Amino acid sequence: MRKEPREPLDRDHLLLFRTLCAPHNLQRAVSQLGMPQATASRSLTKLREAFEDELFTRCSGGLTPTPKALALEPKVAAVIASFEDLFVEETVDPASLVREFRIACADHAMFYIGLAVTLASRTAPGVTFRLSPNGDDWVVELQRGDLDFLNNLATEVGGFLRLFL
Repeated sequence: MRKEPREPLDRDHLLLFRTLCAPHNLQRAVSQLGMPQATASRSLTKLREAFEDELFTRCSGGLTPTPKALALEPKVAAVIASFEDLFVEETVDPASLVREFRIACADHAMFYIGLAVTLASRTAPGVTFRLSPNGDDWVVELQRGDLDFLNNLATEVGGFLRLFL
């Protein structure tokens, strides 16, 4: 049965936990994280309350992780890695991109979109574009995923990004 912690844990709590798993010493963990000793002690208390376990017990060399802490360590490491991954910018290499974009637009916009397609094909040779005139069912086509882009003066459709060009 899952139990919610009384107070939510934040990234700093989890970083302290992960760091304590390596050196097994609160002083070294505090030094590595640049965290004041008092903050680390409060965080450790919060972690212990949240997981209902001592997590780390005192020993002659510092701290020893409990069996529960050892079991939690890979999960905590995965959560931290996942969080840090949020801030990694993904880059797309247009030259290696292989994709078809389906675009519906008004007749008068075909000329301008055609110019953009020509320019894009120089830097992204693996990208193809399928242009079609706006139909009456463009909302349904967007919702089904039959269209990637729509050039239209229409009102907003929920759940889609709208840009003004």
